[in-house]
Amino acid sequence: QGQLNLLCSEATLPGSRLATLEINNDFTGVTERHAYRRIYDDRIDLTFYVDAENYLPIRVFETWMKFIAQESSETKQSDRGNITSKEDEYFYRFQYIDEYKASGLSVIKFERSSYGGAKGKGGGILKYDFIKTYPISISSMPVAYDSSSLLKCTVSMTYIRYLLNRTN
Repeated sequence: QGQLNLLCSEATLPGSRLATLEINNDFTGVTERHAYRRIYDDRIDLTFYVDAENYLPIRVFETWMKFIAQESSETKQSDRGNITSKEDEYFYRFQYIDEYKASGLSVIKFERSSYGGAKGKGGGILKYDFIKTYPISISSMPVAYDSSSLLKCTVSMTYIRYLLNRTN
């Protein structure tokens, strides 16, 4: 399994909540709520810096979504995924989730002091590990020729749950 590191400039950290069941009949005039399930947010948004040389984040996520949909204009199984925008005939046949989910996706939040950026006490690291993750959308990206603006790519990812770890 390979590892891919992208420069993430911004992330919306995930949230969760507890689903509750309302109970009215145990005590007269009292309504109780009992938790029965943890519900995770359905997506995280990640914004990446796009390098002008390779446009790596755009290529990675566009290719991943293309693989999920198995976009093709070819009828032979071995030629599928070779879609070109000039083809009149086009079809897709979605993969099963085990074929396209990420085996591991981590978002790490660290303070500058964690890596020697500031003198003094070292800060901790907050790490989110996401289970069964894959991209569901790539936001549109305005392109300008201003020398001061960097191209950024925002990708929404979905997952089934996450694990929160804090390390020193």
